[in-house]
Amino acid sequence: MGLHIDPLATPTAARADNELLAQLLAQFAPPPKTEIVEWCESRIVLPASNAEPGPLKYTAYQRGLVEAFADPDAETVVFMLASQSGKSTAIDSALLYTVANDPGPALIVHPSEGKALDYVRNRLDPLIASTPAIRELVGKGGRTGGGSSVRHKIFPGGSVSIGSSYNPDGLAARSVRYLLLDEIDRFARSAGTEGDPVQLAIKRTRTFRSRKIILASTPTAKNSSRIAEWFFRGTQERFYIPCPECGALEYARFDQLKWQEGKPHTAHLTCDHCGHAISERERLVAIELGAWLTTAENPEPHIRSFHATELVSRFSSLESVAAQYEESKSRPEKLRVFHNTVLAETHDFGEEYQLDASELQLRAEPIAQPLPASVEKIILSTDTQLDRLETSIIAFGADDEAWVISHHKLMGSTDCAPDAGPYAALSELWGRASFRTKDGRLLPIAAGCIDGNYHSMQVAQFVASQRRKQRNIIAVRGVGGFDKPLIRRGNTLKGITTIYHVGVDSIKASLKRRLAMTEVGPGFIHLADTLEPTYFEQLANESLQTRFVRGREKLEFVPKGPRSEALDCLCYGTALARLTKATTAAPANKPQSNADIAARLAALNQLSNRKAA
Repeated sequence: MGLHIDPLATPTAARADNELLAQLLAQFAPPPKTEIVEWCESRIVLPASNAEPGPLKYTAYQRGLVEAFADPDAETVVFMLASQSGKSTAIDSALLYTVANDPGPALIVHPSEGKALDYVRNRLDPLIASTPAIRELVGKGGRTGGGSSVRHKIFPGGSVSIGSSYNPDGLAARSVRYLLLDEIDRFARSAGTEGDPVQLAIKRTRTFRSRKIILASTPTAKNSSRIAEWFFRGTQERFYIPCPECGALEYARFDQLKWQEGKPHTAHLTCDHCGHAISERERLVAIELGAWLTTAENPEPHIRSFHATELVSRFSSLESVAAQYEESKSRPEKLRVFHNTVLAETHDFGEEYQLDASELQLRAEPIAQPLPASVEKIILSTDTQLDRLETSIIAFGADDEAWVISHHKLMGSTDCAPDAGPYAALSELWGRASFRTKDGRLLPIAAGCIDGNYHSMQVAQFVASQRRKQRNIIAVRGVGGFDKPLIRRGNTLKGITTIYHVGVDSIKASLKRRLAMTEVGPGFIHLADTLEPTYFEQLANESLQTRFVRGREKLEFVPKGPRSEALDCLCYGTALARLTKATTAAPANKPQSNADIAARLAALNQLSNRKAA
């Protein structure tokens, strides 16, 4: 018979519930405190700046991390942990234990000079000042009886230096017994011209048989994560918690976290064994009865490695994890941060945002008149090249469902008059394109956009000429960066018309996910089976990759081939559809009419022109 906790119980009843739960799970109680845990919890005092100031009290998983540092068989200890896991406290207290009990030369390395100085001023110095057992040692023991600076602390029997991954001189100095490297996935790729700063720092420990190395970080990209590489070399220990219903030990995974969409407060963990919904209160009790278990079959000798997510952290909550995912799921950069810092795992965006052209073509379908009754508007989206215009006719409906009806290549130099060459062909296509829907409406082109990157003067003149024909068209320009707005009004193009800036990275990420959908519904993109094979190749041309700029990771879409016009047209058209949707404000449950779209977009253009003038 399992234990069920009433979330609405009175405080007295709640305490009784917790006692019963603790009794039920007593068989999983942690072992007695070890020497290092005993010393740290009896001597270290966390400063007022800490989230939980006062005498140090470890969580169950922190206790295991500190004990691993004291394990005589462990030479290297690897922490691949979430950002809200108490990792820093475990590292700092291990350092303080050595200062008082087993001193020797130590080195702490942070990613940058700024991070190193911030660590000393805001973590290490306050921690030393608040802990009497350490405060009375630091600054003593040098040849002159003293000595302590921002970057170098002296104590009887040893010292600790603080450096950065960008400083090769600091990494190649004298030997150290204790090496603490924090956030190694944010380290410079090379310390000057001397190579990997992690390996440079480890070389400094070679002369000590009793050396101790801590490598800690939240992970980054799958193929470049240092901490992930070290984690998989070691014991790969994960923190298991007991289910309060059946007692089974489980490693809490993100796919076990369930909640009602839009309601993170309903989040709970689901037991794989009995299906019990583990509440937040039950989780907090269970994690104090959890244990680190080795999962590696054949780890390298002397390397103990640990992985924990926010799901087993008492500094976070199930609701917080669910809320963070909901906030990040539609933005690749935010989703990367979620995977790295909340789940403490790498994430290969190349796989998630990689499309296969042949698979796209296989799911192409007949798209013919009459179009579905859910279609609200028709958009003409054009990409400009030096020797042609490429334009897509796209229908947009409710819930972001879209239909790519056709794609056209209008050949000819775009350095010509706005009523000649490919511009004349585009104008003629606009004029004759109209589509019937199943509910009897006749939809002409509601709005159009054209890329203004090439031959900007001719594009601006073409836009102006089309507006004189009462056609609602805007010039657009793609801008990179996931922090850019979907679409916003920019400056004037050649003093003739307003140009709109389109945040292409966020839209491309959304389009890649939508094109990968297999079930028709909100957001689904239908592709006509009359589209040429090259169209599907262009849709699948770009993939999301990580590259390093000045030592920092940057996500960007990288083309595999020379052509992406189909993707650009779909990107611009999607942005325009959102713009017209945002400016029409149609009544609920009533489709927007072409007249509404025309009036609103024309008003926007007139306002833009007046401001430009």
